[in-house]
Amino acid sequence: MTARVRYALAAALRLHGSRQTGIDWAGEVMGMRYYFITFRSVTYAQQGERLLKGSGFRCVLQRTPRWMEEQGCGYALRVRAAEIEPATALLAQRQIPIRRVYLQSKDGLLEEVAT
Repeated sequence: MTARVRYALAAALRLHGSRQTGIDWAGEVMGMRYYFITFRSVTYAQQGERLLKGSGFRCVLQRTPRWMEEQGCGYALRVRAAEIEPATALLAQRQIPIRRVYLQSKDGLLEEVAT
């Protein structure tokens, strides 16, 4: 697959959403694994996004599944697996409280992981 095709596929996924493409909310996109960091409020989620992006991390602020909203904020930061440890360390260092961290299992379910 060429870089141009990968870019077009990624753009289509963003444009049409995960439900219409058959990729789960926390799914693997083009072989990448993602973690999802949840926060106590949308304000903390937005602060975390600004901090991480300003520090060179690739992250996306997005809505959580409805069952997660009952446990706190309705937003999470999606972070690549390779960047989860330095990202959570930076958030802790800057005192932005994390509620929970999730990783999608092979069967498509989200599993909470220790932070």
